[in-house]
Amino acid sequence: MRTDDLLLQDMLDAIKEILENTPENRDAYNESKLLRSHLVRNIQIIGEAGSRISKNVRDASPSVPLARHHRHETCRGA
Repeated sequence: MRTDDLLLQDMLDAIKEILENTPENRDAYNESKLLRSHLVRNIQIIGEAGSRISKNVRDASPSVPLARHHRHETCRGA
């Protein structure tokens, strides 16, 4: 099991990839299936890592949207 530190680093790395590879215009994005897949995969990494962050870290960071979202899904039983 990955530690919270590693999960947070995964999220930061994915954010960096998204920021570095998001094109300036929509046409460039639409023209490259590979680019779209790369960006979507990094968004998935953020979501997956965020869902695995420990309850202690989520509770200590209530202002982090992913932490709130995860708790909401857990309450719904999703």
